Formats: sequence, C-alpha cells, structure tokens
Amino acid sequence: MLAFALIGMLAMASAAAPPAAHSESIEGFAKDAWSTSAGLPHNAVHAITQSGDGYLWFATWEGVARYNGVGFTTFSRMSTPALPDSAIATIAVDRFGNLWTGDTRGNLGRRDPAGRWRFWGRAQGMPRAAINRLAVDHEGRVWVGFDRLGIGRLDPDGRFTVLRGPMGKPITVLRIAIDAEGRPWLGTLDGAYRVDRDGRLRAMSAELGLPPGQAMPFRDKAGRIWLTAGSSLYRVEGGHAVLVFRQPDGKRFSDFLHATNGDLWLGTENDGLLRVNGTRVDHFSTRNGLPEGRITALFEDREHSIWVGANGGLFRLRKALFANLRAEDGLSGNYVRALAETRDGSLWVGSSKGLDVVPPSGVPRPVPLGPAANRVSVMGLSAGPDDLLTIGTFGDGVLQARSGRVVARITQAQGLPANHVRALAEAQGGGVWAGTQRGVALIDSAGRVRLPRTHDLPAEIVYALSETPEGLWVGTVSGAWLWNHSGVHRIDIMRAGQANSVFGFYHDPETGDTWISTDRGLFRHRRDGQLDHIGIERGMPVDGLFQMTVGRGGSAWIGSNKGIVHVCFKALRLAADGRLARIAPDLFTALDGLASAQSNGASGPTTLRRRDGTIWIATAEGAAFVDPRRLAHFHFMSPPAVAIESVEADGQLMTAEPDGAYVLPAGTHRLTIAYAGLSYLLPQGIRYRTQMEGFDTGWVDRESQRTAEFTTLPPGTYSFRVQAAQARGAWGPVKTITVRLEPFLWQRAWFQLACGALVILALWCLHRWRTLALARRERQLARLVDARTAELRQQSHVLEEVAQEREQLLDRLRGQADALEQLANEDPLTGVANRRRFNDMLSDVARISGQEGRHWSLAIVDIDHFKLVNDRHSHVVGDLALCAVAEVLRHAAPTDHLVARLGGEEFALLMPDTDAVQAARIGERIRTAVQQRDYRGIAPGLAITISIGVATCATRGVDASVIFQAADAALYRAKACGRNRVVAD
Repeated sequence: MLAFALIGMLAMASAAAPPAAHSESIEGFAKDAWSTSAGLPHNAVHAITQSGDGYLWFATWEGVARYNGVGFTTFSRMSTPALPDSAIATIAVDRFGNLWTGDTRGNLGRRDPAGRWRFWGRAQGMPRAAINRLAVDHEGRVWVGFDRLGIGRLDPDGRFTVLRGPMGKPITVLRIAIDAEGRPWLGTLDGAYRVDRDGRLRAMSAELGLPPGQAMPFRDKAGRIWLTAGSSLYRVEGGHAVLVFRQPDGKRFSDFLHATNGDLWLGTENDGLLRVNGTRVDHFSTRNGLPEGRITALFEDREHSIWVGANGGLFRLRKALFANLRAEDGLSGNYVRALAETRDGSLWVGSSKGLDVVPPSGVPRPVPLGPAANRVSVMGLSAGPDDLLTIGTFGDGVLQARSGRVVARITQAQGLPANHVRALAEAQGGGVWAGTQRGVALIDSAGRVRLPRTHDLPAEIVYALSETPEGLWVGTVSGAWLWNHSGVHRIDIMRAGQANSVFGFYHDPETGDTWISTDRGLFRHRRDGQLDHIGIERGMPVDGLFQMTVGRGGSAWIGSNKGIVHVCFKALRLAADGRLARIAPDLFTALDGLASAQSNGASGPTTLRRRDGTIWIATAEGAAFVDPRRLAHFHFMSPPAVAIESVEADGQLMTAEPDGAYVLPAGTHRLTIAYAGLSYLLPQGIRYRTQMEGFDTGWVDRESQRTAEFTTLPPGTYSFRVQAAQARGAWGPVKTITVRLEPFLWQRAWFQLACGALVILALWCLHRWRTLALARRERQLARLVDARTAELRQQSHVLEEVAQEREQLLDRLRGQADALEQLANEDPLTGVANRRRFNDMLSDVARISGQEGRHWSLAIVDIDHFKLVNDRHSHVVGDLALCAVAEVLRHAAPTDHLVARLGGEEFALLMPDTDAVQAARIGERIRTAVQQRDYRGIAPGLAITISIGVATCATRGVDASVIFQAADAALYRAKACGRNRVVAD
C-alpha cells in the first residue's frame, strides 16, 4: 500500500468539497521513482508537461528531459543543436504543439513539432534576468515570469514587452496561471497579482481576503483559478476566494493539482504530498518512496497518472491492478509467508521477520512474539472462530495469540512432532491441525497435542492442510493424503500428472470437490474419487502452483513463482469435466503492479479472500492485493499512439525532408528506425509490429523491441509502418513514414543499358580469343595429365600410411573411453560405485527381481556424527575416514552385492537375491566390521560407527523408489533410536 489514510476535516464548514464519486482509492496506485541513476539528468525537477505527440517533458538544472516510458532523452548545451544554457527552470506547451523553455540566464527557447529549435536571448531583446515560469494563453502569447523583473510577454509577431509591478516596484514572479478569460495570475512572495486587459498589474491578495505573504495561483482543466497561501487552499469564485482546505499543522504548500477525477493534490515544502478528497486526506512521504525535499511540480498526464517533481527526484503514482503492502508501509519484513483475517476485519501478515497486524484503520504494527533479539519466522497462520490466532513458526513451534498477545507456546516439549510448522487448519471438531516437519498433530482447544492414531499418515514435511466434509487433507513434499473414517488414502497425483509436491487445497462448496495445487498444475478430486488434471498442456501458464482461492466474481486466483494466475473458475470446472480443451488464464506480473512476481508457497495460507472481496497473496516483496472489480479497466486499455524517435543510416542521424520523407544516401548498408508507444501505465508491456511496404511481405512481430533494422534494402521508395498495442489489447493507429534510398550511378537504368551493350561486345571478343586459346590448352593438358598421374601414385602410398596411423589412434581412443566410463560410474574419493551407477543397478535389480519373483534387499548406511569428525579433525581426516569405511564395506559385503556412495557420509548396499533375514545379518556384519576397525592411523582417538536402514522387496510390482524410501525411513529410525545399529523395515 502506498500510504494509509489520514482523516482530516475541512477548515471551514462552508468550504466546498471536491467531487469524490470517481476518485481512485489510494490502494489503486502503484509508485515509480526516477533519479539520476535511472537516466534523469538531474534530481531536481522544476516543471512537468506533456506535448501533443504524447511525450512527457521535465525541466531540470541539467537540461530538459523527454521521456517515452522507457528512457530519457536530454536536450542541453551538450546536445545537437545545443541549448544556450542547461539550467532549465520552466517549460510549457502551446496549442500548436510547440515546447517552450526558460533558463536561469534569461534565454527563451521553442522546439516545434518537427524538432527544430529557436531561441530568444539578449540579442533578440530579452532582459538579463532569470526566467522562473512560463505560460501560454489561448491567443498564442507567451508570458514570462522573471526574477525581480516582473512579467514579460512575447507576442506572436515577435514583439517583447515587460510589465513591472505596481509603482514600478520589481517583483519576482514564481508562478503564472491563465484564467478562462485569458488573464494571467501571478504568484509572488508578496501575494497574488493579476494582469488585467489594460496591461496593468492588480494586487489580488488583499482584495480576495488572503493572508499577507506568498500566494501562488493555479488553473484547473475547467479554467478556474485556485490559490495557495501558506497552509491554505482557496478557489476563486465570483470575485471571492473560497477556502477549500487548510493543513492543520500549518505547513506551507508548494504546488497544487486539481485532477480530472476531482482529487486535490497538494505539494508541501518539506512534508511530502497530500491528496484531498472530501473529508479524506492521504499523505505520501519519503516513507512511501517519495523523493526528499520540496515538491516543485505536480502534473496529471493523459492516462491520469500523477507525476511529482521534487528536489530529490521524480515520482509517479499510476493506476495499477495490484498494490503492495511492504516494509516501507510498516511491515516487519517483505518476505511474506502467511495471511489471515480475524472477525474484527484485522489482517494478520506473517513473514520471515515476524508477525504484523493491519487493523481496519490501515496502519500496520508488529506483534511481539518473543524477545526483541529473537525474531520469529512465521510460516503459517490460522484464525479461529473465537479470534484465537494460531501461529506456525520456523523452529519455534506453535504460538497462540489473542488480541495481539501470545497466550500459549507449544513445542516438541509439549508433544509436537517438530518445531518447524508450515501449515495450520482449523479442526471441525475444535482445535487446530498443525503440519510439522515430521507429520501432522492436533492441538485441541485446551492446547494439548494429540497425535493421530494411525501410522499411515506421512511423517515428513507438511506443506498444506485442509479439513473438509470429506476428511483431513494433507499435502507434503511428496504427495497428497486424505484421512477420514475409512482410513488414510494416498491420492495418486504422480500417476495422474507426474506431480510430487502439494502446496494447497481448495474446497468447492458447490460441488464438494477438492482442488489440489501442486508442482505440476491443478488437480480436481471428485467426491467419487476421480482425479482430473489441468496443467500446462491444458493452458496453465506455469507448472508450479501455490494455494488457490475463488473470489466473489467467480474467478480463481493462484500464486506461482512467475506471477499470479487468474482464471475463470467455471472454465476450470469445464476443463476438468473434459468439456473445454484449454483454459485461457491471465498471468499477472510486475507490469501489473506487483512488487515481485514471485509468490510464496510451502506455507500458508498464501492466498486469502478477505471479507471485503479483495484478494491477498503472499509474495517475496510483501503482501500483494487486488480488488477484482478493477479487472475490467485493465483489460480494456486504449492502444498507444506511436512516435518515430529517430531514423539512422549507417549510424548517422537523418532528418526528414520538407515533404516528410527520409532520404538515405546511396550505399546505405544499415537502416535503423527507433519508435516508441507513448503510454506510461505499462510501457514495458507494449507490443509492436512493423512493415516496410515494398520489402516485407506482411507485418513483422517485434514484441517489445523498439527498433527495426534493415540491412539489405535495395534502392527505392518505401513506406515504413508501425503499430503498438498494450500487453492484452488490440493494435493501435498506424504510424507511417516514407523512406527513399538513393541508387548509385551504376544502379540507374540508363547506365545499366549502356553497360549491357558493352558487355555484349566484350563477350564476342572473348569468344574469339577463347577459341584460339582452347587449341593451345588441349596440348598443354596432355602433358599435364602424365605428370599428375605420377603424383597420384605417390599420394596413394602416403594415404595407406595415414590409414594405418588412424587405426592405431582409434585403438588408443577406445582404451581411453573405457577408462572414462569407469570414472563415470565410480566415486572418485572412495573408489566404490557412485550415485549414477547405483541408480542404474537399482533399476535393473528391481526390474529383473520383479520379473523372476525373487527377493532383493537394500541397505542405506550413514556414518554417525560425521560432521564432528570434520569439525574436530579437519576435512582431510573426514575424507580418509570415508575411504576407510568404504574399504570395510567393500570387504564385508558379498562379492555380488553393490557398494555405492550416495553422497556425503551416506552409502548404499544393493543386495540381489537376498531376503530380509539375510540382509539384516549382512548389515550387522558390516556394522560390526566398521566399529571394530582401527582408525588411529587416520587420526588419534578417532572411532567410527554407522547406522544402517534395511528394506526388502518380497513381492512383485513394487517400485524401487518405495524400497529406497523404506530403507531411508529405517535409517532414520536407527538414528532416532541412538545410532550404531541396524534397523530393518
């Protein structure tokens, strides 16, 4: 969120409030900022305007900058043509499309729509005084406000007149506004003045009842005059100044803008920016990213974005679909992992740096979860019906809070399987389900931990939980489970769509179906058990999807690592039913206002539909939120007009001829045309297509590329056409220019005809000469054939010797290939098989044993406390210890068994034709051999033990990965029971 509402009252009960019916909510703006690091020539922006072709212009101390939505082009003393001075204090645009500039040395400049400059200085009758402000009236007269010299006027016929203050008193004009009758209003340090029809300056502050001192005039789009005086804003009506707003703290206003929707924007000297709408006042400051210093310029462009110039840079508030609640808005951290809403309308935001609550007043505040020095990382949230907030953490167990105060702490000491808790879900019978790193537990209403009375639930990292009328849904790193009265059922999402990890569940209240978000798209689990899959093959824009929610308008919102997916929920149902071949979702990214396109998953809830209908998503850069009702506006943005920015021939900038054509010199090898779609809401998302008529056969899609380059144009006259479109919109108007490539002399028709005649004559002469030469050549060839035949015999002998050397080289290469194959299958440190060799043999043993109905076993071996060996003795000792253990395994294992190193301190023993009893016996023999081996030769006092998990496959059709997981689980139990032991599954 850019800023939070500060409720202010009107200064006077009689003051008229601006209309608010169409005011954009403050959350509907996204912010952008520019400084010199982003291409702005200087951080101080004095004035802002927009020319008729759509460009935005900014006056700075280092020139006037033109902006096309992507980059700045600066016009200064360093450009061509050069400006008289770079310190541009003011700019203005007239109704003819001319840009006017005024600098601190008293030079007046004009740039016409064709890009031609003209300047007025001392030689043209301009006084030596800094120009502070410019304005152009409807008659085309340019009014120039000087420093300590009053007001000047440049008439269309070129005459320049200076009007001084009352009684000839010099005044400094800081601002000029032209009213609906064409009369200039002047803002000075001594109050407001008006130039009447007779050319006299009339002091207006006392006449209007303004307080003495500085007063600044401003004109709105309706031609009405507004005045700021001190900390008050007035509107001139019928010869009176009506007080509209007064800043309670007395801080002075520096600029003003009356926006098209009726909002009043007020810049201050040192307190940021205010937006006044009725009785509501929104405040923007440096805390919201606003540049530091005085607000010097306010401007509303044609797309109704608000541009703010300050001493510290340029700022823009633009309409965006999404807004963001971030650390700069008061959150403890930007990496948000969980969201929840309590009955009082408060939003709870869990992040890697703690928990924050956003009450209905809109101002976030941190919730203390422990000692200030120990920041708690929040992974999961659940808001109970009694406003009890349950908090899952990373390493600190489960906390329960009421009214922002922690009332209970539940950890492993109270029976929780693990202190890492990523998922929480309200239990229908009371209490909260907690998904830990080692499975699921129920925390009842009294705070007691109750473990499920079943061993069929997974004892691994739980990412998602949801209790529906069907039962308890459990999503983990390796699948989905449903636990109900009939037992624990594993949902085979791997077979249905190659999915593995589950990140969220959504219960469809209309159909009773459950939607499952996974790393391979969405699955719908029907109440009858049927499973339907919608992935990228059916139109989903990304593979990995996090939690889904459905808004009031019937749209589904799903987070992902590449943006937020928005799709019609009815379309999802139709696709799952098989009645729709492909869905057509939107993928919203940073172009749509997201501070980060990376949503977060594996915690939760990460997607939340609040009571007010807004959708909130946890992202890597705060909590993003959207009002779905705003979608209609952003789906129908007008296509931008295109401006041709430059035409270059072999790197040389070309200018158009009087007829508008660009004439390129003969021999031009490279033609480069730069263009820009002048829209500033989503400039990075603008698409382009071009066509060089007479060269291209059709439109060429340029995507977001802003240049077209041609390197093979033959001489001729061409029409270059370009169109632009918003990211999701239709193509806009065609911009066309004419390009004429001049031919060389030899490319002209008459020259080519003359050359043709000469060529025919030359060919006849050549034929005569060739006939005579062929006879001589025939004799020479006979002698040459004899000589070459002898050479060929010698070369044949050489080739035979080369063939023999090639065979010898091939023999050596075969030997090297055999050695490389051995290295590819062998662990370089221990000399046993590596993980690759193990995986190949595991698949072969499982397949052959399954076909022949034979038993086979797998043991996973892990060196106990191996990290202590590295820490106490060094990694060199650790490597020697690994080699020693590998040697023991190799000698203790039967010769037909495969010993492999899986990685780190973990080994595996693959035992074909071995039943469970034999496998356990072999494992015990190996464990004993490792324990009894003398390691003092490696390091004094070094002793090594191992833990072994054994699993046996005794039936057909069991996948090798199941046996591997069973052996790994057995190893885990061996370590949990104290290590240095063998545990069989």
